[in-house]
Amino acid sequence: MTRKRSRPIQKSNKKSKKKEIIIGMILVFVIISISIAGIYANQPKKSNDKIWGNAPDFTLSTIDDETFTLSDNYGKIILIDLMAAWCTWCLPQMEELEAVSEEKGNEIVIISVGVDQRESFNDIQDTFGKYTDKWTFVLDNNDENVATNYDVNGIPRLVFINKEGDVAFSHEGLISKEDIINEINNIK
Repeated sequence: MTRKRSRPIQKSNKKSKKKEIIIGMILVFVIISISIAGIYANQPKKSNDKIWGNAPDFTLSTIDDETFTLSDNYGKIILIDLMAAWCTWCLPQMEELEAVSEEKGNEIVIISVGVDQRESFNDIQDTFGKYTDKWTFVLDNNDENVATNYDVNGIPRLVFINKEGDVAFSHEGLISKEDIINEINNIK
């Protein structure tokens, strides 16, 4: 008499293999999802459906209690003036920027960033009040760290950003209207 062997072991092997396949598929899905998320996280910021360049972006409150985001100015030449109310050379730099603003008008965007986080908008208004209605003034903060991101070692410092959002030129120290305009013309 021959005995028939039951095959429950094979059945459990089939169930086990099914589980392994399902777990494998889930792992592959998770890995692919994480990879895709990583790729998109490392993409340059898009502004108005354009890709913002290498200039560190920031969003800060203005002296007029509005919000200024650097990349919102995609397509324009931007001058970032990094300054402080106590800075001896920052006031004459404002005079040069005013002359540039009068000559270049809407061709450029000027943003003055107070980099001393101990200062308030009142300090900026008291020192630079003559200019605060001519272009945008903001204060740096711990969240944005504009001074760190733009490698500020001394002020005034001007950073020129081209229309694609890339840093095109940077200058530390007082710079004349003529030199600023020359740099703007070189960026075009």
